[in-house]
Amino acid sequence: MARAQGELLRDQVCDKAEFLRDEVRAQADVIRAEAQTQRAEIEQIHFANAVSVQAGAHGESRVTVICPKTGVRIALNAGLGLADDSPDVEDSF
Repeated sequence: MARAQGELLRDQVCDKAEFLRDEVRAQADVIRAEAQTQRAEIEQIHFANAVSVQAGAHGESRVTVICPKTGVRIALNAGLGLADDSPDVEDSF
């Protein structure tokens, strides 16, 4: 009789331990998912802030784009002049 009670208690303890392990794993999965979501939101914020437009005198504006991964800055001068202005394009491939 004592042996049967011991085995029953041991089984109950094992079941409780397995339940707690599963619970901890589930919580860890939730935390990982939240962290991934926060990282994605931060990336979107960085990307949205990476583009800045500065309007200057005479209808000229400057656009600065910053690559969110490398940090490389690209500045463009965008003149809003006459419609017959053609852009300088190099097509030597």
